[in-house]
Amino acid sequence: DLLLAGVFHLGVLGTSLATLLAHLVCAAGILLIFHLTTDICQYSLKNFSYDRTTLKQMLKTGIPLAIQSVMFAVPNTLVQFRINEFGTDAVAAYSAYNTVDNFFWCYSNSVGASVLTMAGQNYGNHNIARVKKTCYCGMLMEMIGAVLTGTVFHFRGTEIFSLFLDDPNVIRVGQQMLEVMVYSYMIFVLIEPSSSVLKAIGSAGTTMYVAIFSIYIVRILYLLF
Repeated sequence: DLLLAGVFHLGVLGTSLATLLAHLVCAAGILLIFHLTTDICQYSLKNFSYDRTTLKQMLKTGIPLAIQSVMFAVPNTLVQFRINEFGTDAVAAYSAYNTVDNFFWCYSNSVGASVLTMAGQNYGNHNIARVKKTCYCGMLMEMIGAVLTGTVFHFRGTEIFSLFLDDPNVIRVGQQMLEVMVYSYMIFVLIEPSSSVLKAIGSAGTTMYVAIFSIYIVRILYLLF
């Protein structure tokens, strides 16, 4: 972003290319690691092929997860539309709030990925006791992150906002948003690990239906009425 948008002044095209290049670099790095490793997952690109049965199993899990991810797009657009009605201060504050809020979600998503991996391995090994233990450990990790980040954001949110905002009124509005939203982190203590375990045991469809109802239908109805 800094190079293509900042130095070469390519604007939106620059940030889009930066994202694409970042993914390409990551993909190339991962393939190189698999190629160079002597572990069980070692393989060469010249022997690259796919198994039809495995592909079907991946799509059975992947398609519901993809739909679940897309669920955020429309409600978030409506959220932005409603916030625009409150004026430029609210728009600027919401943009800054999302930046601060992402610190927690990066942590939460990492916990979810860890639970998904551990639960999937143990479920594949028919060790259900460890699947449950993984879920409980994930909830504990999620709670620690929610309490720590929530406390910092609640009491030091103004200082954090001042790192990239200089308008006191915008900072005040952003802090108001943050003080309301940090309490929702505690609710997510149950959601993220449980959702990850359901995905790990092959019930991705269940999480998709929950997401359609809670993220899509409920949010849209709330915002409209």
